[in-house]
Amino acid sequence: MFSESEMEIVNQLKLEGFAEELILKALKYSQDKTTDSLKQYILELQNAREEIKRREAQRAVEDLKEKYSKNDQAEEIERQKLQKIRDEEYLNLLREQIKAEREEKLAQTNQTERAVKKKTNEPDNLEQERKCKIKVRFTEGGSSIYTFDKNDSIEKLFAELEKHYGNSKFQLYDVNFVVVKNNGKSFYECGYYPSNTINAKKA
Repeated sequence: MFSESEMEIVNQLKLEGFAEELILKALKYSQDKTTDSLKQYILELQNAREEIKRREAQRAVEDLKEKYSKNDQAEEIERQKLQKIRDEEYLNLLREQIKAEREEKLAQTNQTERAVKKKTNEPDNLEQERKCKIKVRFTEGGSSIYTFDKNDSIEKLFAELEKHYGNSKFQLYDVNFVVVKNNGKSFYECGYYPSNTINAKKA
């Protein structure tokens, strides 16, 4: 059962045009229950469903062409065209994600700069200023936010993702598609402080 405040969020999001099924699923599985976070989770669910439908439609087209094609060479050319379209669509999606992440990072940076101007010498504030948040977006779907000390080694991020992937190998890329290496540097030295976004892909 949901609390009264959560039901208020459900009603609010329904008025904004979101499907109740997706709202309830977001409330159930999202760790962050704020309205903005729930909206982001719902949008990711919608995008995932649209991607599945698109891929199923493309797969059906490919199956029909494979069944009735009489020319293997023409079939291979067509397959490559479809693959190119899929790759371009995926790159466009990543570009939009990168644009959104850069805008988010800029907003966070501005917020951090304002906070620095108002900071005090209280231990709690000093500890907060040292925190570095890393958002990991998984290409297979979903994302997670990890919090470290800015002087922690990036090895800690790899250790957390090893727990996520188990025995599977994975690769990390930053928002500029540069491979992130487990080089022992701190998050501050890598330029990831106070926050950054990393894309994770199963190898």
